[in-house]
Amino acid sequence: MSDASLLSGQIPKINGHSLLARVECVPKISEERRRERRNQYLDAARRCISRRGVHGTRMEDVTSEAGLSSGSMYLYFATKDELVRAAIDSSLRELEALVAVTVEQVATVGPARFLEALLSRLEKFGGSVDGVDLFRLGIQGWAYSQTDAEAARLIRESHSRLHDSFAAAARAWMADPSSPEISLIADALLGQLTGFALRRGLIGGGSAQEQVDSAIALAHALTTR
Repeated sequence: MSDASLLSGQIPKINGHSLLARVECVPKISEERRRERRNQYLDAARRCISRRGVHGTRMEDVTSEAGLSSGSMYLYFATKDELVRAAIDSSLRELEALVAVTVEQVATVGPARFLEALLSRLEKFGGSVDGVDLFRLGIQGWAYSQTDAEAARLIRESHSRLHDSFAAAARAWMADPSSPEISLIADALLGQLTGFALRRGLIGGGSAQEQVDSAIALAHALTTR
């Protein structure tokens, strides 16, 4: 390739072939394939963070876990912070979907049975992804958000959406759908969900039924004493 061809604006050639033609022959990756590849890196990151924590996970750990090229990962996640935020966001979205489906399917059976169904599903959800303890991953995400404003924003917004879902469940139990108690019930359900996840992630043990029984016992104590 001569300097003259570069300066003249002509398309340079290599071994007699146009460089532009060679570039155009590079196969394009479909949008579906891009999503699949991105999710591979994302799932690998969640497994690594679940085992090593955020600070113990390096970008090379993620590419090794994914079994993919380290160079191509930067096409999807420019920095480790960006990757961690995406891992947090995807996990929160999965949790929100689980809650929304539970509200749609079970809310009409009443608060006690709804809470039992919710926590039973959450118990299974925590181990639903191979190699990922989603309770531990959640704790890592909460800790990370204490020093990362963008992660904190993602968690606050997810919290708001979860509150809306729980408020929808509470309306099914109230005679007055505009009652101010609906928001308070949604807060209480959020507290049950968060407490159960923290207990499982930090201490281990504690079944969904035990959590429900303790909530009923507390409610009884609060209303009779």
